[in-house]
Amino acid sequence: MEVEIQEIKQLLKELVLSQKETDNKFKETDSKFKETDSRFKETDIKFKETDKRIKAAFDLFEGQWGKLMESLVEGDLIKLLQAKGINVHDTSMRRKGIYEGNNYEFDIIAHNGTEIVIVEVKTTLKTQDVKAFVQKLKQVRVWLDEYKKLYGVWRNCFPES
Repeated sequence: MEVEIQEIKQLLKELVLSQKETDNKFKETDSKFKETDSRFKETDIKFKETDKRIKAAFDLFEGQWGKLMESLVEGDLIKLLQAKGINVHDTSMRRKGIYEGNNYEFDIIAHNGTEIVIVEVKTTLKTQDVKAFVQKLKQVRVWLDEYKKLYGVWRNCFPES
């Protein structure tokens, strides 16, 4: 029985040592998890910064690309409209305004004092853009009441084949 008690004591000592080792390993693992979590947070911050930079670059590109497309459309617009029997002689680009708190903007306006042709230029044709353009055309007589005759033109720069 004495031997059994000694064996049990030895086993208990080994168990205590093993538990201490396990506790130390858990503490190390916990520390590594915290370190990893901290790195993930740093990486997430860097991703967010990169996303902001990419969005800013894309917005700049998209804005410049849109202005280029508008300039290309505007180039021969008067000749094209005159060939269709619309006697306009002047264009305005990116006309903006506010009427009763509502903002409006038109890409290109061709006019002659009484007639106005409003041209919306898009590089990608989306249904919601067409609907928004139609809604804007409904308001033009209020926003730009100096013109008596109105035409609306949609120009998709890259139509799908």
